Amino acid sequence: LVADYSQIEIRVLAWLSQDHALLEAFEKGEDIHARTARFLFPDASEITSEQRRIAKTVNFGVIYGITGFGLAKTLGTPPWEATKYIEAFYLKYPGVKNYYETILEEGRVLGYVETAFGRRRYIPGLNDANKMARSIAEREAINMPIQGTAADMLKIAMIDIDAKIREKNMKGA
Repeated sequence: LVADYSQIEIRVLAWLSQDHALLEAFEKGEDIHARTARFLFPDASEITSEQRRIAKTVNFGVIYGITGFGLAKTLGTPPWEATKYIEAFYLKYPGVKNYYETILEEGRVLGYVETAFGRRRYIPGLNDANKMARSIAEREAINMPIQGTAADMLKIAMIDIDAKIREKNMKGA
């Protein structure tokens, strides 16, 4: 038995943000990284493995609240180019941008963010006067509901799988 949750964090982002284009991509079984590469590189007749790699880095970077500077460092590109990739992502997936803005607004008011299962993380730095501290807190607030929900789902799945294995008296090596 092999259990794999392919691209779980991007799938969770699609579900939480209810972004139409992301949801549609997963419903159609599309390669999400190739899809992102197609709009990051609209002049390409065919998407190369390098372009797909860049798109994958952008997709996962956005989940972690990456900045243009951080993405530039990761990709080895100028900051303006990396910022262009992030902006293109948000243009194509506007539900993600709206979701992030909502998370930050709620987090500033409540002092915490939470997973889809209600597990909270308190992030007082969202209202910090220090821009650097606030920026770090904002990335944490953006990322936690996604990563936390994915982790919650995996824990529930492991418990369910264990119960089925025991119920069917299955043996493993």
